[in-house]
Amino acid sequence: MFLHNDARIEALIAVVGIALLIFGLIEAELRAALGEGALLPGILPEGRAAKPTARAALTAFDGLKVCYTANGLVLDRLSQVQRLILALLNIPLPWPESGED
Repeated sequence: MFLHNDARIEALIAVVGIALLIFGLIEAELRAALGEGALLPGILPEGRAAKPTARAALTAFDGLKVCYTANGLVLDRLSQVQRLILALLNIPLPWPESGED
């Protein structure tokens, strides 16, 4: 990556710092919501339970798609793991899922 001046370097460092902060907050919030030493079922790609990490939580949403319809945006159907992660983080769905009326 080629940065032309100091201001761009500072901006890049700020963006990376904010991303790491969000990454850490996701992990901390998940672990706090689950409780001390609790495992999150199905968090790993092979479906095993594990202590949640931010990487595993974000990977659980890999491949999730949003479609544009005449009624607005519609999410693919969420898996149980995705629903659990959103519930633990207290994040409401921004759009309805496909198949909902």
